[in-house]
Amino acid sequence: MQSGNIKVTIEQVQKVLDEAEIRDECWWGNMTIVSVKLKNGWTITETTACVDPNEYNHELGKEICLRKITDEIWKLLGWSLNCKHNGEML
Repeated sequence: MQSGNIKVTIEQVQKVLDEAEIRDECWWGNMTIVSVKLKNGWTITETTACVDPNEYNHELGKEICLRKITDEIWKLLGWSLNCKHNGEML
């Protein structure tokens, strides 16, 4: 196994998001659904909801969903990098 500074960067994560198709919707007046279709076709979907529809804020829900999706992209890129680093076939 090689050693050195091998890592996923925020720039890589942002590039994946920049190249993705992002859709967001409001359901039932209290739920945000965000789906991100990555360049390779992989789709990540997250949801948020609030108890009181009067307190619903779509933009806040979208922001929270995108944070969750960003975390998932970090994991996917890390897994891919680890496989490459260890000489595994993807």
